[in-house]
Amino acid sequence: MRSALLRSAALGSAPPELLTTAEMGRADRSTIDSGTPGIVLMENAGRAVAEAVMRRHPPGSRVVVLAGPGNNGGDGFVAARRLAAVGFRVTLLLAGAPERLKGDAAEAALMQRFRDWYDWTVDLPGTYYLQVVQWLYKENRLARSALTALGRRIDLSALRMPVLLLAGRDDALVAPAQVTGILDRLGTPPEGRAALVVPSTHLGLFMGRTILAETWPGIVAWLDRPVAAPALAPA
Repeated sequence: MRSALLRSAALGSAPPELLTTAEMGRADRSTIDSGTPGIVLMENAGRAVAEAVMRRHPPGSRVVVLAGPGNNGGDGFVAARRLAAVGFRVTLLLAGAPERLKGDAAEAALMQRFRDWYDWTVDLPGTYYLQVVQWLYKENRLARSALTALGRRIDLSALRMPVLLLAGRDDALVAPAQVTGILDRLGTPPEGRAALVVPSTHLGLFMGRTILAETWPGIVAWLDRPVAAPALAPA
């Protein structure tokens, strides 16, 4: 069962009440049917849990979040993320196999995995970073086959492996032309190269529900059989 605290936070109501599992399911469905996405309810419920913990314990405290494979487990992912963001030492445990996660819970888990990856950084010397910006973006050395790495010049025309370029039509960071413009510079035979421009933002290419369900299975099939891939014609 979810407490009134979660339902009040999710629906914006004030008085707390205790609901059974069936009642909570009906309340969730009714709210979703009225236009509030399930992932928003999950975010609100997880935030309410995190705020309840913050009122009782100071940042730096150790917190263990045990999440199940249902949508309540998704609430746990949100709570863990919010607590970790303000300095709590969080351990997140999933009771069950990750592949059992579905719907909004699976989306919340995917977002958590992305945030974990994003927060893990590699320290690079400032000089090296500035060199890479100069060589790749200002001088366009990779596209001109003028970039040297580990003592060897990277010649794109020497590539013979299958290559698929993926770009987001609505990507605000990398314009599709920046991705697809390199296609004709590759030495890969025409039947082994393709470019896709899909309706997606930058992160949506790897996290969007529609892209993961509809685009990536075709990409995997293309990589397995690069010649026979009629659904992935060059953009």
